[in-house]
Amino acid sequence: MKTDPIKKAFYMMLTVAALAIAGIFVLHGEVCFAYDITYYDHTVGINVTNSSEPVNYVVNEKPVFLSHPGIQINGIAIGDVFELFRDEMGLSVTYDDVTGNITISDGQVTVRLKVGTYDAIVNDRVAELDAAPLKITFQGESSYRIFVPTRFVSESLGYDYVWTYANSTSRITRVMHLNLGDRRVDYNGEFYGVICNGKRVDLSSFPVIYSDGVLIGRAKKIFEALGCTYYQDSENIVIRYGGISCNMQFGMDVAYVNGKKMIMDAPAMTVTNRHTSVSYAAVPIEACLQALGFSFSYDNTQKEILIFTSDSSGDPARNQFLYGLSFEPAAPETHAVSSVSNRIFDFSTDSSLEAELEKEMGEGRGNKCLTRVSGYALENSDAVVLYGPSKAEMEFYLDGAMLLINLPGVRDFCGENIYNPVNAPQKYINYCLVSSNRNGTTIILYLEPEMQYYVYEAGDEYVSVHVTMADISARDNGFTAENSTDYVERPTDPAELPDDRILIPLPAGTQISSIRDTDNYINYNFIIQIKGDVSDFIKSRGVLNPYSVVEGYAVTYNRNSGYTSVSFDTKLVVAYTYEIINDHLCVRVARPNEIFDKIVLLDAGHGGKDPGASANGVNEKDLNFKILNEYAAEYFKDSGIKAYFTRTTDVLISLNDRAVFANEVCADIFVSLHMNSNNSSSPNGTEVFYSESNNKTLSNGLSSKKMARLFADDISAAIGTKNRGITSEAFYVVKYNKVPAVLIELGFISNSSDFSKLTNETYQRKAAEQIFKTTKKLFDTYPR
Repeated sequence: MKTDPIKKAFYMMLTVAALAIAGIFVLHGEVCFAYDITYYDHTVGINVTNSSEPVNYVVNEKPVFLSHPGIQINGIAIGDVFELFRDEMGLSVTYDDVTGNITISDGQVTVRLKVGTYDAIVNDRVAELDAAPLKITFQGESSYRIFVPTRFVSESLGYDYVWTYANSTSRITRVMHLNLGDRRVDYNGEFYGVICNGKRVDLSSFPVIYSDGVLIGRAKKIFEALGCTYYQDSENIVIRYGGISCNMQFGMDVAYVNGKKMIMDAPAMTVTNRHTSVSYAAVPIEACLQALGFSFSYDNTQKEILIFTSDSSGDPARNQFLYGLSFEPAAPETHAVSSVSNRIFDFSTDSSLEAELEKEMGEGRGNKCLTRVSGYALENSDAVVLYGPSKAEMEFYLDGAMLLINLPGVRDFCGENIYNPVNAPQKYINYCLVSSNRNGTTIILYLEPEMQYYVYEAGDEYVSVHVTMADISARDNGFTAENSTDYVERPTDPAELPDDRILIPLPAGTQISSIRDTDNYINYNFIIQIKGDVSDFIKSRGVLNPYSVVEGYAVTYNRNSGYTSVSFDTKLVVAYTYEIINDHLCVRVARPNEIFDKIVLLDAGHGGKDPGASANGVNEKDLNFKILNEYAAEYFKDSGIKAYFTRTTDVLISLNDRAVFANEVCADIFVSLHMNSNNSSSPNGTEVFYSESNNKTLSNGLSSKKMARLFADDISAAIGTKNRGITSEAFYVVKYNKVPAVLIELGFISNSSDFSKLTNETYQRKAAEQIFKTTKKLFDTYPR
């Protein structure tokens, strides 16, 4: 069953070569081309030729190349269970060739399938599959493969699954649907493992995650693996190691280490996996490791925390200061204060990093390099002066006596530095910490009580942050312009944000003009796009989603478009609006009729394998699509009438799906467009059909028959065709619709006069414009 690497590489070469010959290039390395593939189906004992589009897979935003791409069975994607779920996704997979039983597990959820059957068991829950697993042998091969429905397996294990029809690609993203304390978070950021003295800690059920830039992990599992004594009750967590006791309370960001108060960068909390309903006690890992005296480092390539116990002294005082963490100073060390003017400290470029700094500067990345940090005691303030980044690169957070200056993506070339003065001339800053972290650089200032601050940027030279008393009217001429009014306020209180909206964190100053969106309602998905690469910013802070109809989200950055996309999957068709409040994009999600008061569903007849009527090499399906989806769409855009479309590509959709889709989008009216044809070339003109079975007069006075009459009269007059009137027929899409519905036969493709108009862009645009105008007239005449 193991993949032959030589054969796998050969298939990859064939794929690349085929794409190169065809001149096909698709974003993110996703490939999509049609071919016939033949395999022997062991269940039914026959050879099968499959002509559907091959299925490509992208796992956690990384394209994967399998020996054989997935295949589609009646529109359901199935893929190699061993190559995809075991080798690429790291899950446990077993197969019993005698019984045909397949077992896939992540340690918490177990999915049980059987070759050839549609029944499945997820833990103890019975489920039904859309496609049965297959045991198949591809033509030219001797060993069999087990293919399983990939959406079902992925979603059962808690992964987000998005199908993109345009390039036949399945995107599988590991998303943990969590409650972090009292916050709901759908987390798809980075996951870290833990290795203690070279041995991996089993965290398969809940790996270490980032929450607001802080590593959060399972307390008991990790610290017992490190040899700690662990105690927990409903309110407290106590971890002991080497004579050190660290006591925490749930929900509090304060801990006590051997009785000394410690401020942590995040509280201890209960984390619940909403997918499995399993809860864990979780703590800020860095803070606890530091407090207990462990040595640790990071492997950011493999996403591992490497922890060592052999040289741990058990003395938390040896590393008192960490990013976002400090002990209340007891007997701080004395740091020399520079005698140069009023400068009280000066952190300059680390000599060992000068070559790297020169390279970065040469590549034009000066604003991403922190080259110097200096502190000054002035007459009315203490000032910290930063050289390198611009003010636009900085984020400021004032929380009581702590001022954090975050520099996302900015590298610190000064090295780790701490200014902790005794008897120094400063008045307002107790100490300054410069610290690097995986997201960039953080500068932490501890202030005297009730301090305020303001920021001044001196061109490209430096940025100075001034800390002073509450009255900041007196400013120090040495570091600020006299007319400057550039105050930085305390960050937004979450209580000021609406709790009934999706909240997407945005960098300070983001404008609504830099945001666009795409409504993929056909695939139950919508995408918010933000200009620039803000993917790490959003992932580190998380997206809050209060809607049960929204199943999950994924954050990606596309270098080609220059936009960061936040993609949301939904359980049904929804509409949405958004606005920026307090540096958050607040997205309201609701059913379409709760947001739009005028909705029309436009149906381009035929499609895919069904070309409709044809004449002179022209297919009806293409004319219908061009008039509605291209030209009419332009008129409806920003018109106050929301237009949905039954198909957005050249695909065949069943008549039933077209009719019921009106209910899914909450449409007020349904308009289907077709072209007529006859064995004789004489018949011509425009005719509109409705159904007496769906001709109820609504409370606003509108009926399908009235609607048909209006379209027939208006369109024939607009494009100059013969008005053939209206007819009641039991066409499926009008008979079985739940809203007033018409089917327009725009003209006869078999008639030379009509044909010349139907294939002429000018007349096509006229027809599209009149469909829009008549729709508008209907809503104006018969308001709902």
